[in-house]
Amino acid sequence: MQGDATVPREPRIKVTAVINDISLGGAQAVLLGIASLVDKGAFDFNVCYLNDYPPGDRPDFEKEFLAAGIPLANLARGMKHRPVTSFFRLLAHLRHERPDILHCCLPDSVIMGAFAGRLAGVKSVIIHEMNTHNFYSRKLEFFFKIARLFSNLTISYSEVLETELFGDCEILQRPVTSITRKSYTVYNGVDLAKVDEVKRTISRDQKRKELGVAPDALLIFSAARLIGWKGFEYLVRAAPKVLAVCPNAVILIAGGGEQGPFLRTLIDELHVGQSVRLLGPRTDIYEILAVSDMYPQAYAYPDGVSSISISMAGMEAMAFGLPIVASRYPALYEHIENKENALIVEPRDIDGIASALIFLANDKDARERIGKNARRFVEDYFSSRKVVLIYESLYRALFRN
Repeated sequence: MQGDATVPREPRIKVTAVINDISLGGAQAVLLGIASLVDKGAFDFNVCYLNDYPPGDRPDFEKEFLAAGIPLANLARGMKHRPVTSFFRLLAHLRHERPDILHCCLPDSVIMGAFAGRLAGVKSVIIHEMNTHNFYSRKLEFFFKIARLFSNLTISYSEVLETELFGDCEILQRPVTSITRKSYTVYNGVDLAKVDEVKRTISRDQKRKELGVAPDALLIFSAARLIGWKGFEYLVRAAPKVLAVCPNAVILIAGGGEQGPFLRTLIDELHVGQSVRLLGPRTDIYEILAVSDMYPQAYAYPDGVSSISISMAGMEAMAFGLPIVASRYPALYEHIENKENALIVEPRDIDGIASALIFLANDKDARERIGKNARRFVEDYFSSRKVVLIYESLYRALFRN
């Protein structure tokens, strides 16, 4: 009689992710999505971060990471931002944790992580490129190039960025069995299950009442850091044209940043304060998206600079079935079509932004059709569950090498 044959289980792979901070932001949301959905039976995933902020100064994702069962290590606890101290704390943390893979996100974490990872004996180091290098100084770009010498793999969030850095690109849209390049493009993912849960549980009237928005108002919502190239100046300047045709429109902008005072002054100068409001940083972005009608995100990069036209926040809006308004840049995703799954305008085109919003306001059928197509676009290319399977395959391939 033969004994029971058992298939040996693969060892759990220990992954440590390091990021600059866990404040609300696109890169942090991407990391949260990966950490939350990765197979906990196969991966021991934990996160550490280098910078902290005083309580109440900036909202963060701490509760969300902990609710997902992700161990968090605050390497900045008890100190102000000191790069040298942060580096040695990270080195000590990695020597204690002994991860198989170090996944580095955002500039400080990439530069410190690549060196600390090697000194700590980490087998594989991943650099996750989450920003265009067009905004980086030459000094920072130099350190990135050195860091790549100490890494095993670079992941870019868009094909344009990977081409910018490496001269060509390969987009991963399904899991791999082996790694044949030093770089890949992996799109950021949106947790559609979370989106659907919010849509199912939110009370439209109650949330709008909380926001001071009438049930029948046309709610135009956008969220990002208040910095120049995000294009909020042009959205605010388009507001009088929109309100002249759609007096029941309300424009809400969530986020904090250096352009806040300028935008408040501009709102006052244009006399649109009754309908255009800055909400400041918010932790309820998904809830607001669930009760909104459209989402403008018309970027305005500096001359000579180009990057993605649709950010993580824009993808989340599309996942909620909202028609978005985006600027036409070379990095507009291949399957985005004007008036099919988005509205496309030229950068800094105030009249174009106003016309796009008025078009959506006046044509409910088009608004719903474009919103449904936008949701389908995210399902096809940007679902977190599909994206996480790709990351899991990369982790396994690196672990086996």
